Amino acid sequence: MAPYIPDNSLPDVYFKHSWQFKWYKKVDLVDLSKLAMGVCTPSEAVLKKAAELAPLTEGRTAILYRGNDKQKEIRETPYEAIVAMAREPGILKFIVQTDEEEFYFYFKNIFRTASHLKRYPG
Repeated sequence: MAPYIPDNSLPDVYFKHSWQFKWYKKVDLVDLSKLAMGVCTPSEAVLKKAAELAPLTEGRTAILYRGNDKQKEIRETPYEAIVAMAREPGILKFIVQTDEEEFYFYFKNIFRTASHLKRYPG
């Protein structure tokens, strides 16, 4: 195993193991984003894929539905609430990112006449 060599160019951010289990509202997003940008710089492959996908999102309403793995911390969002928000802008082109196949098919059934419904796994 290689010796640990600290990277002093990274921002000084308070972070320790099991911090990922904190309650959402207690996570310091400013500090976490500094850490993420310093450690998790996107690779060329990721940047290329993002550039490919960007034109596909043009004129679409993004629908992001995260599964209920945090339901002890936050109330489950009813599918109907997401559908109601999707109808507000009056756009019938969507890009859907979810980790729940059930939600995807529910949404797709509601908007089955919507053109160009795209699904990107969460």
